[in-house]
Amino acid sequence: MRYFTPEEFKCRCGRPDCDAKTEINPRLARELDLLREYVGRPVVVTSGLRCEYHNNLVGGVDSSAHVEGLAADLAALGSFPRFELLSAIFNLERFRRVGIGKSFIHVDVDLSKDQQVAWLY
Repeated sequence: MRYFTPEEFKCRCGRPDCDAKTEINPRLARELDLLREYVGRPVVVTSGLRCEYHNNLVGGVDSSAHVEGLAADLAALGSFPRFELLSAIFNLERFRRVGIGKSFIHVDVDLSKDQQVAWLY
């Protein structure tokens, strides 16, 4: 990864016995680097890898792409940062799954799920 560190994607459960994966999917890493380059400013990962415990704690779905290292939530605090990220995501056409929250944008590369979808949290 050019613009991100593995630390940014670590599970945030804080448990010493966390059994989350330790690396995100290489395709996700590549697409996030392209997104960061396109945006031209730092992009903050608010949620990357999750263990099952943490995924349940934050209300993630049972088949969450976060658990498999296939997803990231990116900070989008305010309407302009949200618009800027969404514009970049849709202009690049690299992510086929996008979730829009009040303070974050979810992107994933999980091919086992429906493609070309966007949803609201």
